[in-house]
Amino acid sequence: MLPLRWAALIAPVLLLPTCRARAQPTPKLERVSIEDGSGAARWSAAEATVTTSTRFAQRGGTSLQFHVLVDHFAGEPNYPVGWPRINLELPAELQDWSRYDFLELVIHTETSRAALPPTPLGFIAHTPDRAHEYDRALTEVRKGATVTIAVPLAKIPRHSLVPLIQFFVSESDYRHGDVVDFTIDDIALTRYAEPGLSGLAPLESVAFDDTTHLGARFQLLGVEPGKTARVTARLTQAGRMVGEGQWNLPRGEHEVWLALKQPPKVGPADLALYLGGLQGVARLRVVPSPYAGGGK
Repeated sequence: MLPLRWAALIAPVLLLPTCRARAQPTPKLERVSIEDGSGAARWSAAEATVTTSTRFAQRGGTSLQFHVLVDHFAGEPNYPVGWPRINLELPAELQDWSRYDFLELVIHTETSRAALPPTPLGFIAHTPDRAHEYDRALTEVRKGATVTIAVPLAKIPRHSLVPLIQFFVSESDYRHGDVVDFTIDDIALTRYAEPGLSGLAPLESVAFDDTTHLGARFQLLGVEPGKTARVTARLTQAGRMVGEGQWNLPRGEHEVWLALKQPPKVGPADLALYLGGLQGVARLRVVPSPYAGGGK
């Protein structure tokens, strides 16, 4: 069984900048590895092979190679154009993902094709079974490149019990005879080691100049269960405070509304989030209201 490996001060897995949000300092993250590239024997394969490889290994000396030779005639009898796949049954201590913030996948792709199809690879997590699975197309993978894909666990329902994960290829997306190799260097669960904010976005990127409230969406991460953290949002224009709101919130995804203290002026405005210090800034635009006689 693969031992748990922890590390701190790693690169961020996912910051979701929107509306020209400005990047903030790298948060401290913790990670636990589900697969570090050394556990090929623990995986089962159908219509494909899974082996340990030394190619494209970044974190350790080995990686996991998911090899597919696309065959439109030799699959399962009822489905000759099938679904080459590899499965991993997770040990009990890795089935509860509720304490983590992201699922991180590090994958390198090589193929005989000139380019990958629009849907090159799929990922499934049983949550907790096939009837309630989470299914995601990994469209981020690129031929000849190693990519890191970070999936917010808030997007995976019922992730407190995940007994099995799967990678698969739909042969209908490929031509007969195509060869594709997905080299999986790491599968990990990651979380903020301290409170932090991610995914800042105004609910509306364009606001009217007679608006009295402005909404924002974000994720609050790194807060221990049962505890809250104080989040502040401020809307400013050219250094002028237009509105502010403060909330004590638990870990998770939130939508909040801040009351504007004075009408905003036509032009750009900055929405900033604070959790102790500045966590993120998103730019939005204020335009004349169509409900005030053509604007102010």
